[in-house]
Amino acid sequence: MVGSADVMSGTADVECGAVDGPDTPSTRRGNGLGWRDWAACRDHSPGLWFSSDRAGQQLACSICAACPVRSECLAEALAIEDRIKNTSAGIFGGLRAKDRDALRKASRQATLTR
Repeated sequence: MVGSADVMSGTADVECGAVDGPDTPSTRRGNGLGWRDWAACRDHSPGLWFSSDRAGQQLACSICAACPVRSECLAEALAIEDRIKNTSAGIFGGLRAKDRDALRKASRQATLTR
C-alpha cells in the first residue's frame, strides 16, 4: 500500500520485493485462514499505506517487502481497481498506484501482441 500523494508527486522510488518461500501462507492456502491474517501490515495503521511523506512511504514499502502474502495483496488490489475505476491509491502488494497502473498497461499490451 503506498500513498496517493506519492502517485501525484512521483516521489518514493523504493522497490519492494518479496517472494514466498516453501513454508509460507501462500503454500498453506487450505488451512482456513485468510491471507490478511498473514499480512505484515496487519498490526500497522492503514494510513501508513496512504502516507503523503516520503519517510512514511518508504516504511510502508519496507514492510511490504518482507510480507509473505504480498502477491495476494497485489492481486486483490488489481482486481478491485479493475472493477471499480478511479480507485488507484495507496501502496498495495508493494506497488504504488502508478506502478500498478503501469503493470496493468503492460499486461494489456502483452495480451494484444500475442
